[in-house]
Amino acid sequence: MTMIGFPVVAFDESGNTGSDLLNKEQPVFALASTSISNTEAERLLAPARTPQTLEVKFSRLKKTAAGRRRIIECLRAPRLTGANVKISFFHKRFLIVTKIVDLLVETMAHQDGLDLYKDGANIALSNLHFYCMPVFCGEGPTEVFLRRFVAMICEQTTYAIRQFYGAAGALHKNARDKKYAKILAPILLSERLIQNVLAHTDKNDLDPAIPAFFEHCSFWGEHFGGPFDLVHDDSKAIFQEKETLENLMSRGEEEHVIGYDRRKFVFPLRARRIQFGRSEEDTRLQVVDLVASAGMYWMTGFIAAPPQKEFWEAISAGPVQKLVLGAVWPIPEVSPKRLETEYDGGVNAVNYMAEFLKKHRS
Repeated sequence: MTMIGFPVVAFDESGNTGSDLLNKEQPVFALASTSISNTEAERLLAPARTPQTLEVKFSRLKKTAAGRRRIIECLRAPRLTGANVKISFFHKRFLIVTKIVDLLVETMAHQDGLDLYKDGANIALSNLHFYCMPVFCGEGPTEVFLRRFVAMICEQTTYAIRQFYGAAGALHKNARDKKYAKILAPILLSERLIQNVLAHTDKNDLDPAIPAFFEHCSFWGEHFGGPFDLVHDDSKAIFQEKETLENLMSRGEEEHVIGYDRRKFVFPLRARRIQFGRSEEDTRLQVVDLVASAGMYWMTGFIAAPPQKEFWEAISAGPVQKLVLGAVWPIPEVSPKRLETEYDGGVNAVNYMAEFLKKHRS
């Protein structure tokens, strides 16, 4: 696929289970993107080629010792650098917690005139809940609570809402620490506005493919300093949200820096449009499949024991960690300084983009 006149970036995902964020076999989502050409991609993939190999796929190669060696050799290619390949990760269980904070707690705070995104309070609160909830409320009640939140967002029925707030009530009642119980209270109180929240939410809001895509588009726009085109391997979430995502892309509008602290970015996105490709026809997509899948395998090893420890260690020792663009991942930190989210001015990105979309849809 050739797009003349603008740089082209290829995207591919690994570990996408949609809204099934508690999938035990695939607890990590990864998105990789690259600006290398098809010619460069072919050279990079050469070590993995055999006379019988028409398409280089991580899932196929990792099944044999020889295939795993070929993967590592490809990943060690000098051309694979942070200047032309990027990868980002999402800890899916933690993502559920961040969505509870963003959709429920932040909405409550916004009604009271508070901006939860300043000083990274939303990140701090997500970290706190992720680590404290199973300790103070029990792992069983926490699991039920998270599952019922996902069900409520996906199903949006009266029954699903009642089930979720029943689980939230049980969680609050089980809290062994009174201070933590008070921190849980806004989630319970959010029931009074849940219908409005759900009216503007659907199951794609739980899919990590959307924020990951946005993050990569923001990076490449900054990298090129201007417009670029992109080709994405098959992605249900991106396909379903294609119109909305393209509405967030530049069409000659004035650019602004929005967001806070290290999360600031240029908006609108500098991507021009989204096209979808097939990896068997595009070697760039095969490269990002290899990188995304290797990255997902690597990060999963920090959550559960990897099935092939030697292979995991080889990936860990390779260049994948140098390609990391970002990660939605829990850390036991809550201070703005440690989170690098100290307020230094800026514009609330969520509100700005909501107004931008509203204007372009009217």
